Amino acid sequence: ALLVDRAGTVLTPDLRAELQGSLLN
Repeated sequence: ALLVDRAGTVLTPDLRAELQGSLLN
């Protein structure tokens, strides 16, 4: 989760939301 969060800071909010959504699903 930490790695995803750190990568999310570089990505746009939309891409970050999609990544988090894919992990949750």
